[in-house]
Amino acid sequence: MKAFNIVILVLLIVAAVFFFGKPSDAECIAKGKEAFNGGAFVIPGYSNPSDKITSGPINTESLLIKDKFLWKEVDYIGKGEIRTIGYAYLGSFHVVKK
Repeated sequence: MKAFNIVILVLLIVAAVFFFGKPSDAECIAKGKEAFNGGAFVIPGYSNPSDKITSGPINTESLLIKDKFLWKEVDYIGKGEIRTIGYAYLGSFHVVKK
C-alpha cells in the first residue's frame, strides 16, 4: 500500500508541474504567429510560392488556444480548415512538424 501512495504522490507532483508550467495565452499567440509567419506552415489556399506575398501575416483572430488540463493546443483557423500548429507545455511552445 505504501508503494501505491508513493506512485500517486509522484504522479500528482508531475501533473502539478505540467499544470502550473503552462505558458500564458499571450505567449502562445505570439509564438504561434512567429512559427506560422516564419514559413513553418503553408496557409491553406496559398500553396503556390508566388502567392505567399498576397497572403500576408495572420491575425490573432485566426489562432485558437485550447486549454487542455496539462497543456495548451494552438490551432490555426482559416479557409474552412482547422490545423494544429503547436503545443505549449512546461513553459515553452513546441511546433507541430507536419
